[in-house]
Amino acid sequence: SRSLLGAFWAFLSPLLVVLIFYIVFSLILKVKTEEAPFLLYLMSAIFPWRFFQDSLVCATTSLVDNKNLLRESNFPHYLLPLSIVLAGAINFLPSLAITVIASFFILKGLPVFFLFLPIVLLIHLAITIGFSIILSILYTRWRDIKYILEALLLALFYFTPVFYSIGLVKGSFPPLLFKIYINNPFVGILNMYRITTL
Repeated sequence: SRSLLGAFWAFLSPLLVVLIFYIVFSLILKVKTEEAPFLLYLMSAIFPWRFFQDSLVCATTSLVDNKNLLRESNFPHYLLPLSIVLAGAINFLPSLAITVIASFFILKGLPVFFLFLPIVLLIHLAITIGFSIILSILYTRWRDIKYILEALLLALFYFTPVFYSIGLVKGSFPPLLFKIYINNPFVGILNMYRITTL
């Protein structure tokens, strides 16, 4: 609202993040991935991650930020964090479309598992909604949740194969530690996005 580029920011903001990571990790640090071209590999992870992160951060404080509205209106409180996640999902769809289109042209087609992409999106959405509602409730009692969440999201980002291959982790971690690592739900989500789009 009232921004010069308006809805175009739904495309531009995540693309700028991808561009920065591509310059740092591909052009400077020379990181390579066997699964797909590094640019596509980044896009398939950063776009879903941004949706998850932005939704959680905004939804966590939604009940407290709108406490006057909750007092004056009689509606289920969970609709506030839910509406934030659904709005984030709508903003995420253009980014997902960019990933699919880029994959189609760069890889000369899409994998057969592309048909399962809506299911992956629904799982991603359900996880995000669940965490958002729980955190928004906890935040009404413990304001420290916001700062704990910021630290956890930063750690989770680096412990998720966004800009490095999961094969690299498997080769570097002992078997037990790798089993713990893959229990990170976002490792599975990103892998499912990559299977269906790359």
